[in-house]
Amino acid sequence: MNTRSLTKRGATTSYAFLQATSWCVFAVLLGFSSNVLRHRGFTDGQISIFLGVTTALTFFAQLGLGELISRSHIVRSWHVLVALGGILSAACLIMVLPGISDGAAVCCFGMACLVLQMVPPLVNGVAMDAIKWGSPTNYSLARGIGSLGYSAGAYITGMLVREFSVVSIPVAGAVCGL
Repeated sequence: MNTRSLTKRGATTSYAFLQATSWCVFAVLLGFSSNVLRHRGFTDGQISIFLGVTTALTFFAQLGLGELISRSHIVRSWHVLVALGGILSAACLIMVLPGISDGAAVCCFGMACLVLQMVPPLVNGVAMDAIKWGSPTNYSLARGIGSLGYSAGAYITGMLVREFSVVSIPVAGAVCGL
């Protein structure tokens, strides 16, 4: 086995892990969003409006982040991705603090959903940076593994909810976000 194939395997593994964890968070938070929001007193219609508003806000946030990254010589897409992972994890963990009000938990969940929807373009931005620098990553394989991450995240979260209740959803989101 030559050095190039080892490097390609390592690059592909790293990017596949990034894809899998980012799609795992999608499965956990958006796939189980109705469970979380119903637990906090939302109706089906309110859940739809809530998720629509977070998606609309994400549009504007992505425009701002895109400008920041493209104009900055210091801030890279992976820097922002790491920061967003921290924000997402913190928002999820705050949701499970004892005594947190429904309003505060819903705000944290909204922040987590907003941040989550900003992740895929940044993951692709990391890939584009890697291409720019000559990374030998097999991107199609890595993106396919992202689908497996979604499936695994949904399956495991479903088992956790059945065993430990809705509170396991933000905990699983925080773990994936980290």
